[in-house]
Amino acid sequence: MEELKKRLLATGRELERLGLSTVGPAKGSCSVRDRHTNRVYITPSGKSYRDVGEEELVVTDLDGQLLEGSKPSVDLIFHRAIYRARPETGAVIHLHTPYATAFAILRQEIPVCMQALANTVGDAIPIAGFALPGTDELGANIVAAMKGRINAVLMANHGMVVAAPTPEEALSIAATVELAAQATIAARSIDVPTALTQEEIDGARGFYAKRFFN
Repeated sequence: MEELKKRLLATGRELERLGLSTVGPAKGSCSVRDRHTNRVYITPSGKSYRDVGEEELVVTDLDGQLLEGSKPSVDLIFHRAIYRARPETGAVIHLHTPYATAFAILRQEIPVCMQALANTVGDAIPIAGFALPGTDELGANIVAAMKGRINAVLMANHGMVVAAPTPEEALSIAATVELAAQATIAARSIDVPTALTQEEIDGARGFYAKRFFN
């Protein structure tokens, strides 16, 4: 679907504009899924988002069979694993942003100290167990960490992964996770951050859902 391709590329370019994605092999990956056909559209390996044209996007089915394009991101395996495990997901973003990745390197979850994180994620950002890129084990680890209502996880010693119904929402969540990680690290340089209680988290999440999605 041409519209999905345009939205995927727009999301990648916005990630670059916001400084959330680098260029080259460390840029991460983005994908969208057509829920009617179960086709997965994913960015190609190794190219800056601003240099990728619609004709270069890689298209596969949920089993990974190549339908269009030639060289998908090595991350395709865990993108597909998320789509299979979470049918409501329409977009997946993987990034190596510095502050969220700092928590991933420490193998520490990002606590819910910032209300915006409670709004959009509704829980601490957990750690998915370490596994090599391009392996089924990595996909299984991410899916296991992304249980319940969790829509963002940290890959141990690697980076973040976000899943959402649309690419626009996935981008918003990714930006919020990175901001929360940055703010938490800054707060720790001053004193011990105060995490929100579960009641406060649930209240913020409920308010956000009612305000923007009801």
